[in-house]
Amino acid sequence: CRLTSASLIAMAVTSFDGQFSFKQDSLARLGPRERSSMNADQQKAFQNSPFMQGVRKCEDLCFKFTCSRDEERAKRDPSFKPDDEDFNAPKAHTFERGVNYYKVLGIDEYSALDEVKKAYKKLSLVYHPDKTAGLSAEQKEEYAGIFME
Repeated sequence: CRLTSASLIAMAVTSFDGQFSFKQDSLARLGPRERSSMNADQQKAFQNSPFMQGVRKCEDLCFKFTCSRDEERAKRDPSFKPDDEDFNAPKAHTFERGVNYYKVLGIDEYSALDEVKKAYKKLSLVYHPDKTAGLSAEQKEEYAGIFME
């Protein structure tokens, strides 16, 4: 995986990741949805349907997971201050849902922002073109490509 410093900062600032951001992922993929043309009775029946009850249950569970995650993170990182405005911030990078960025950096997902920055710097030095003197030309090219991303 390849991270930019803007990606790293955006990743560290927000407490919501691919595991809990179902709504954000849906909005990103599908865009905002138009309201349907159901009348009031149809709307009420739909809201009381088993499907919508399941959706609300899922949303409640996601909210609980997110809150517990925020609490755990706040315990470990006093500078962590989650805000609803984090969702309105412009995207700094294309988020790859299948990538665990914390694992790539070799840190715990509740790590403090300072730890994230240190791990990113350490990893970027591994791929820095000036640090690849003893490698083959092919490896240097590969490392340079990773470093640029």
